[in-house]
Amino acid sequence: MAEPNSMIRVGIVSDVDTEKRRVRVYYPELSDMVSDWLYVLQRPFHGDADTAPFKVSVSVGTASGHTHPAYVTYSDGSWLPVVDAPVLVLYTHGFNTDGYVLGVIP
Repeated sequence: MAEPNSMIRVGIVSDVDTEKRRVRVYYPELSDMVSDWLYVLQRPFHGDADTAPFKVSVSVGTASGHTHPAYVTYSDGSWLPVVDAPVLVLYTHGFNTDGYVLGVIP
C-alpha cells in the first residue's frame, strides 16, 4: 500500500489550462517536480437557466413572497486556481497514477 503522504500532497499551481479546466502543479519539497495535467474537482455548477439542476430562490426587497430564481454559472473557467496558488492534490493508488486537485488552500 502506498504511503499516505505520497497520495496527498500540497503543491503550487504552475500552469492553468482554462479550456480543459486543468492545472499543472509543482512540489517544492520534491525538488520542484512538476505534475502532469491534473483536473480540478473544486468546480461550481455549469449550465444555463433552462437546464440548471441547481437553482435558488432569493427574496428581493421587503415584499412578502416576492422571490426570483438565481442561477450560478461559471462557463469561462474563472473559478480555476491561479498560477502560484497553493493547492491540495490527491493521487490515486499505484505507480504513475492520476491525480486530482481537490481545491485551493486559503
